[in-house]
Amino acid sequence: MKKLFAILAAFLLSISFPGFSSAYVQNSEVSAVNVKVLANRKEVKFERQPMQRNVRILVPARTFLKELDARVDWYPAKNFVRISKGSTVIKMFIGSYTMSINGRTVKMDADPVLYLGTVMVPVRYTAEGLGYRVTWAEKDKTVYIGGKTEDPSR
Repeated sequence: MKKLFAILAAFLLSISFPGFSSAYVQNSEVSAVNVKVLANRKEVKFERQPMQRNVRILVPARTFLKELDARVDWYPAKNFVRISKGSTVIKMFIGSYTMSINGRTVKMDADPVLYLGTVMVPVRYTAEGLGYRVTWAEKDKTVYIGGKTEDPSR
């Protein structure tokens, strides 16, 4: 009886709170990758190893965005992260393949995730959303971030 009650309670929670079931990813949905991230020529040292989800590299939001002088606010009750720098505001919801840049919706092919208590964001979408140029060097498995693009909402 207790087991049935626990299953029923978990089911009701998952349908009552839309982000509840997708707030945490399973180990099989992401994989750790051995990559480097250089922001403005400085290697970013993360508290958690970068991950790969679909074809994108995800990194810990707070550590990564600190290197870009951006502010990060995490709202766990709503499962969303707000990133701001200057006049640019990015909103990403855990489990959503869209983000908002200054109110404009942008589709992504990898969603931000909450992994072992750390908000992990797609590095390319996040940096480009703030107006940075992002390049990938396959040879040395390095993401280079630097130089501003002309349009941060592209």
